[in-house]
Amino acid sequence: MARAAAHCPGCQNPVLRAVDVDTGEEYLVDVEPVDEGHVDIWMAGGYAAARRHGAPSKRQPAHELHACAAVTPPPLPDPYADKPPADQQHGGWR
Repeated sequence: MARAAAHCPGCQNPVLRAVDVDTGEEYLVDVEPVDEGHVDIWMAGGYAAARRHGAPSKRQPAHELHACAAVTPPPLPDPYADKPPADQQHGGWR
């Protein structure tokens, strides 16, 4: 695994630490990507950058935020909840 890989302090399962390129928030995500995931991950130089979507990512497969019964991170607000649909799809930068 790359240097971005870590272990969950609660369940000890492997997770990826990634920083959202839009908000700067750090996420713990499950290592294995899934269909209907909400977090896109890019690895570069051992570090992971992420972009979280309120709806399932159009770039499939994507990752999910790590959920652990022992360590429950505070819920993250959706930074795009009050944005127009075009911004929610991250299409404004094109």
